[in-house]
Amino acid sequence: MADKTPRELIPQEGNEKVGLEVFKLVAEIMEDREATGRPQMWKRSYELGRNKPWKQKSDKVPLNTANLIYTHRERTVNEGTDNNPTFNVAPLGMVPEEKAKMFETLTRTPEYWWQDQEQQDVLEMSMRTGETYGEVFEKVMFNPTLEYGMGEIETTTIDPYHLGWVPVKAPFRKAEAILEFHSMTLREAKRRWPKFAKDLKSDNEHLKDLGDDRREIMAGSSEEKSTLATIGGAIKTLLGNHSTGKGETEELLVVECWVKDRTKISTDEPVYNEAGEQVGVRRTTKPKYPGEIRRILTCNAGKIVLEDKPNPSINPTLPIEEAAKTYLFDKFPYSWTPSIKDTGGNHGICDIEQLESLQQEIHKTISQVTLFKDKAARLMFVNPKDSGVSNSHITNYPKILNPTTSFTGQGLRWVDPPQFPADLTNFLEIYKDLFYTVAGTFDLDQAKAPGRNVIAYKAIAALLERAKTMRRAKIRNYDRMIRERGRMFLSCMMNWYAEDRMIAYELDGKKETAVINGHNIIVPAKLTVVSGSTMPISRVQLREEAIELAKGGWIDQVALLKALNYEDWPEIVKRMQAGPFGEFMGRLEALGTPPSIIQFLSQLSSMDPKDFQKAVKAGELPQFMQLIQQAMQGEQGVDPARQAEMMAKDAEVGKTQAEIAEKEAKAHKTGIEAAKVQAEIAKIEAETRLFYEKIATERINQEVALFGTQLDSESLKIKRAQLVNDIEMEHRAAESKDREIDVKSAHQYEEKGMKSNNKDATT
Repeated sequence: MADKTPRELIPQEGNEKVGLEVFKLVAEIMEDREATGRPQMWKRSYELGRNKPWKQKSDKVPLNTANLIYTHRERTVNEGTDNNPTFNVAPLGMVPEEKAKMFETLTRTPEYWWQDQEQQDVLEMSMRTGETYGEVFEKVMFNPTLEYGMGEIETTTIDPYHLGWVPVKAPFRKAEAILEFHSMTLREAKRRWPKFAKDLKSDNEHLKDLGDDRREIMAGSSEEKSTLATIGGAIKTLLGNHSTGKGETEELLVVECWVKDRTKISTDEPVYNEAGEQVGVRRTTKPKYPGEIRRILTCNAGKIVLEDKPNPSINPTLPIEEAAKTYLFDKFPYSWTPSIKDTGGNHGICDIEQLESLQQEIHKTISQVTLFKDKAARLMFVNPKDSGVSNSHITNYPKILNPTTSFTGQGLRWVDPPQFPADLTNFLEIYKDLFYTVAGTFDLDQAKAPGRNVIAYKAIAALLERAKTMRRAKIRNYDRMIRERGRMFLSCMMNWYAEDRMIAYELDGKKETAVINGHNIIVPAKLTVVSGSTMPISRVQLREEAIELAKGGWIDQVALLKALNYEDWPEIVKRMQAGPFGEFMGRLEALGTPPSIIQFLSQLSSMDPKDFQKAVKAGELPQFMQLIQQAMQGEQGVDPARQAEMMAKDAEVGKTQAEIAEKEAKAHKTGIEAAKVQAEIAKIEAETRLFYEKIATERINQEVALFGTQLDSESLKIKRAQLVNDIEMEHRAAESKDREIDVKSAHQYEEKGMKSNNKDATT
């Protein structure tokens, strides 16, 4: 049982007031528009873009125009759509390893769809709409009627006349409901909804039932009268005051309402045990609509509800857990893009609002110049009444005039033309410069210096970069629009590409194909667009840089030919890479070499080294002698079946030989590794023995040093005893000498050598 909360904008499905409540929201949107004056601004911008600046016509004054607004708008649109966008698709959160390879396919799929479904043309239309009205809307939906019934994802550009949101004061991305309103012929409506064919009426006929005057309603309470009058006024405003067609060609207004509906329903869910067996049920509540989004189609002022369904962006056959991973599960399939963001409101503004007054002055100045030109070209002739010359004789053809007297003849003359004000042209240049200054495109228009008709590619690149800087805000806004379109496409693809489809892409100059199935690549993904990838680049600059880099050897021939965008560059590269080998193959063919051998050698030369190694190890390539034998047997007329059998056997033999060779190589490798280990062990043992020998040598050196020290000690003792003996002998012989002699003897004792020349054993 559904649980309806009072906060919902639209009553529950099946309620008789569903359509009426939808049209009340339409009336609320129209009232807000009239209060802010946006329809008048949109109309004026459209007129200026169509070069209709004058509100009235004049037969006396020439009303000339030079529509620089058109030039500015076209330049902005053309620069913004000069290139196809570059997409990147990255995982959103952690992704299982087996699904990581999907992102390469996800990146190529939007690029293929962009080319195949002419999305660049839609982008141009969206940008032109945004630059005219200050904002643009896009809608991305799966259309089952496209591509011969297979269905395809379609992007629709919607101008602000035909779309609004509620609450009207809220930002677009926080809207509770989005309403799209468009006219449709009565015949088309009956064809699409045959169930209601008898009840459908054109809005002209339906409004007559409500009453021609908004204040005069046939029946109902005063509140109901006021509501119906407001709705009737909204319908008249949207369809226009003049009816088109008769009978079934008359139009009616169809409103498509996407609304957030948070209604909950109670359901019984099965409960399973660990073995996967159902053991019972439990009562739970869940949203009635996937992502809490609901779509309603209604017409005839809400009297007829054509459709009331859950979120059409979600495939009902998908498990809800898988559908929740897609982008449009809880989002409306619309995007809003302003040309320039308005800080004082929720709608965009356009350049035309800033340029209108300057453009008007340019129109006036040109008209004034034309007026003076016309006056100067229509000269008047003075013919005095007493000149004696008839007016019919005065023409532009050469002839003779005979005035009555020479005095009256002097009166025949042309009236001097009015003097052209020189300041008019100066004013025109001032307005023009101001226009380009405000528009932000003056650099490109003033690029050429006097006397120079060629601009260096570096200057062109600088001007393009300057233009990008002036339009940086617009580029960001439209890049976001492209991102939203790409993300909505991925969501629709995951939901509605339920069968295998073929996509094509280019890789290294070659056309490649891949098979995709939306249900098999449902992963949380985030699509991004390389910023500024749609903007123009200086191809002259790129070519000049590529040539210079190629001369310096910084890039190869492939990169150079790609930068030059040379026709059929992959074939040129292939021929250049073949080089002398290609000539050699031609010589082999001239010598009568069997075609099978030439083909094999050609394939072998073009194989990647890694692929070649894998094929050799797997035994997939035949030995050269086997190849020659097969070729000779083929020339001798061997039975094809027998030849195929022999080739299969040869392939098996080659594979066996390859396996044996691989095992021998492994054994040989193992032996080499063992020998390396033995060599390392021997090296360690030799270093150990050397270490011990060094220790023994050090010990011997220490013992020798110690023994030398002992010898020095004994020698010192002997010298000391001898010296003492000499002193005693001298003392006995010279007892008469005074103490000065004793001091001298002591000095000699110190100089006789009491110190050792050997090093201490400890050093």
